[in-house]
Amino acid sequence: MSQDTKQFFESWVITGLEVEKWGTVKQHKKLAIEGAKAVGVAPYRAKGAVAILDEGISRAIDLPVRKARQRMKEMTVPWSSSMNNDNGSRISGNEYLLAPEDVEKFRTNMEEYKQDWDIVLQDRLFSQWPFLLATAEDELGKDFFEHCDFPDVDTLRRQYSWHVKFDILTDVADATRDIRLSAPQAVIDSAVASMKKQQANKFSNAVWHLANSVRKEANEIIYGDKGDGGIDGYVYNPGNNKIGNTLPRKPGWESLANTAKRLDKWTSTLDNENLTEASTMIKELVADIEDLGDGDLAKARSVLSGEDSTKRDEVREKLSNISNAMGESMTTKLDDFLG
Repeated sequence: MSQDTKQFFESWVITGLEVEKWGTVKQHKKLAIEGAKAVGVAPYRAKGAVAILDEGISRAIDLPVRKARQRMKEMTVPWSSSMNNDNGSRISGNEYLLAPEDVEKFRTNMEEYKQDWDIVLQDRLFSQWPFLLATAEDELGKDFFEHCDFPDVDTLRRQYSWHVKFDILTDVADATRDIRLSAPQAVIDSAVASMKKQQANKFSNAVWHLANSVRKEANEIIYGDKGDGGIDGYVYNPGNNKIGNTLPRKPGWESLANTAKRLDKWTSTLDNENLTEASTMIKELVADIEDLGDGDLAKARSVLSGEDSTKRDEVREKLSNISNAMGESMTTKLDDFLG
């Protein structure tokens, strides 16, 4: 194991949120057939789904889970062997890398969301179960209601679980030295090769995700959320510069500064020039923006809104350099690192 690799695997914790819940959507074959006929669609192509629990309750139950997953996204980096899609919207798997110094804060956050979840479950679901059953029978019809096989409240409780896991990040190189499998050497060699490939994919995807998040934030400031705003979409209005102003607000710069902190966690364990360069450039840019507003990120927007575009052009160039630093060259040293 190289020193870089050793430091990396000793510097992170694996975490994940595993939530199980009762399924509140059931397929209704007759609904699918009749609905398909009504709109002229072949019945075999149709599927009929029925929400057997009030959707308002379902959304209330899901809210703490969504908040917890969002917090996890903010504090961790995905650790998955599955490939990401182009916009990074979802990664298969439920393991994430967490810095050891963030474990207690993360654990506290997750416990708070779990408490919110428990309260919603008790107040909106378990304590109301007799009423909800009566409502469901009335609104679903007796036949379909019986088909749904609603559980009693004790069984229902057991179908909801919330578990935050913490695990040690293990290097495949260590694990393969302790293989005790009694099998032909060819089988062992194949298993080891597969393990190494998965680890390489996980590392590559983690770096990709981090780089993509930086590029996304930088590009949103340049182009706006939908490509029609940001610095490039700004048009000076001498009458009232607040109307139609597409320049970034304070939260946008704060988010970029937080991204630099995440990069710093990686640069402390990886010898990657691109990560270090991007982190330095972001911190320097945010400092420049603060200087424009005399220490206030919110005031900087007014300064950048002037008729003279010089400052805006300078900021745009720096953002573009940050985005470019997170390009494909960032992963060119992966083979050396993992070798």
